[in-house]
Amino acid sequence: MYCSYLKYRFTIPTLTLIILFFLFFDPCFADKVIEVSSEGKTEQEAINKGIRKAVEQVLGLYVSSESSVMQGRLIYDKIRTSSAGYVKGYKVIQEIKDPFSGVFKIRLRVVVDDIKMEDVIKQFFSDKRFQKTFQDIEFNKRRVVVMYLPEKGSNIPYESRPVKTVIDLIEDKLVDMGFRVFLPSNAIANNPMEIARKSGSDAAVVVSLDYDKYLATDGYSVITSTLTLKAYDVSTGELFANVQEGGKAIFLDYYNIQDGIERVALKIAPKAVDRLVKKIVKRFSTVRENFVVLVLRHVNPELQEMVEEKVLIGSGWKYRIISQSQDEMRIEIFTDVDSTSVRWILNEQFKAKKIPLKPIEMQGSMIVFGSI
Repeated sequence: MYCSYLKYRFTIPTLTLIILFFLFFDPCFADKVIEVSSEGKTEQEAINKGIRKAVEQVLGLYVSSESSVMQGRLIYDKIRTSSAGYVKGYKVIQEIKDPFSGVFKIRLRVVVDDIKMEDVIKQFFSDKRFQKTFQDIEFNKRRVVVMYLPEKGSNIPYESRPVKTVIDLIEDKLVDMGFRVFLPSNAIANNPMEIARKSGSDAAVVVSLDYDKYLATDGYSVITSTLTLKAYDVSTGELFANVQEGGKAIFLDYYNIQDGIERVALKIAPKAVDRLVKKIVKRFSTVRENFVVLVLRHVNPELQEMVEEKVLIGSGWKYRIISQSQDEMRIEIFTDVDSTSVRWILNEQFKAKKIPLKPIEMQGSMIVFGSI
């Protein structure tokens, strides 16, 4: 049988081989074309961020399961250090410059070398030393403060062996993952978020341990204990991990009660800490949209409304309200612009709209404004 629709006559098997040749050897089939939006203080900065976003999107096609979130972020960190090597070309299809802030907003069409990226990913998963190197590079920028909050009515002190056992285990696990761990001199978490912000931490871990004791037979006692581990994102104040594990131990009644609690802690802590650390790793390795947190502190509802209507909506900011009360409002502003520039832009916008607010504090990606 012949195909006569072409200029030359080929048998069907021959035509199939030709099609397969183009599918597997034509470089066009090895590319992925991605359209992305980005912004920056300059046109080139916006282009660079757009290229990194395109690479990230292609990467997501390979690493998408929850169990691989951390690896995905680490691979991306390797690729973005030389993103030009994975991009064959790009075209700016739309460009706008904000007349007030001067920020460039663009839309790009990027051609990514799919096969080259796939080779890098295979290399990553086959070399554990390679993976460990980029794990350290990613997380050593992240600072975690670990504190203890006694349960109401509990008499287990911070210096006790059970509490130290749990905190030491958390510290060891986080350090192994490449995080920087901070144990404050006053580790009792009366105000954990304030301590975390003052220490410049990215996350705050709060440890709580309570227990109960009752008599068994033949001079034995039973200790039941519950370990609670909570983790907060300092930039947003969000509780993103709440892990609990419980257990019990039987011991002779004349032994010190802390010995019994410590025995329970040794049984339940490893599982609880593993669950906590996985959630922290996921939090800081998942690729999320860039944002800064705007806090309006000691600001009445009328001013809060003015900020939302005249600045956030009026200037076209993409935002989400995290929390709001009579004298405070927390807002996530989604932007690729760095937090220092956002602080300056907001300050200028407040002046232009005659809103009596001034910047009073800045911690990482959190910007605080208060009434003048």
